[in-house]
Parts: sequence; C-alpha cells; structure tokens
Amino acid sequence: MLGVDKNLYKSASIDGCGEVKQFFTITLPSIRGTINFLITLGIIGGLKVFPLALFNNKPENAFAYGGGTLMLYVYLVTKNGNFALAGASAISLFIIGVSYSSVIRGGFFMVQLTLNNLGERNVW
Repeated sequence: MLGVDKNLYKSASIDGCGEVKQFFTITLPSIRGTINFLITLGIIGGLKVFPLALFNNKPENAFAYGGGTLMLYVYLVTKNGNFALAGASAISLFIIGVSYSSVIRGGFFMVQLTLNNLGERNVW
C-alpha cells in the first residue's frame, strides 16, 4: 500500500472520483503484483499442509479419520519404502500447485484465448 502514488489519489479526488472508485481504479491495479505473489504463497502453503500433530504423529490415523492430505500421503508412502509411488505423488502435487497458481494468476484466460485462436491463423 505504501508503493501507491499519493498524487493519483489527489488527482482522482479533484476529478470527482469517490473512495470506492479510487480503490478499484487506483489501489487494486497498483498492488496487483503483490496480491498475485501472496495468493501464490497461500496456494503453496495450503498444499504443504502436514497435519501429523493432530493425529498423534500417526499418518494412518489421519487417513482413517478423513484428515489425509497429499503431502501426508507422500510421507506415508515414503515411510513404507515405495519411493516410485512417492515420487509420482510428489510430481502430481507439483502439477496441482502449478495449475492452481496459473489459474489464479490469470493463466487460464491466456490458455483459453490461445485455444480459441489456434484455428484462425490463415483466415482471410
């Protein structure tokens, strides 16, 4: 919020812009990069949930009581010695994280726009 230029608010108020309109036209566009960064960190933090402390450090109890997460599954499979399945699960966790981040950050719109324009290269 400190990075937003105060002169923009002054000029907007001189032009008759209200506080709500100033928020949506000046403040939000000015801090869009920060918002995207914080959303990405929130998604990564949400995917790293590791609720072992809630179930007395027993991953089996977490899955039995419906508290299992993908990160906990990777831990359980690694603990049992199935490293191939743990690696595949970790890669799927990475793909899910990248997908969520790209959708939230506007990548879905770009993919949709690209797919819509693929067949229109040689149109008169």
